[in-house]
Amino acid sequence: MFLSNCAIIGVFGMQQAGKTTTVRRLVQHAARSITARELTSNTSFPVPYQEGNVHVIDFPGMGGAGNDFDKYTHLYGEICQAVLVVLPPEFSLTDAEVKLLTLVKVRTLFQ
Repeated sequence: MFLSNCAIIGVFGMQQAGKTTTVRRLVQHAARSITARELTSNTSFPVPYQEGNVHVIDFPGMGGAGNDFDKYTHLYGEICQAVLVVLPPEFSLTDAEVKLLTLVKVRTLFQ
């Protein structure tokens, strides 16, 4: 499938904010494949899920010690046509984290 025939949505946010839980509720394939263990541990690399022509990528959380959020966002963030940012009720993003999220290209998903 060519990238022009699909939508790629990146799910970003703070660690422990509920990104994987959100993906599980949005994507049928994810609901079947995400185990209880994955819901209680941190995502350590981008995990893709597909629902028809929509690809949802669950990215590692930002703000954790020793995680590779920056690396994966630099490598893959620009392919996302849209982002869903999941944040806890009380949060603080650094200027560097906000700048990193702006790497995602702004495009119209469906014309």
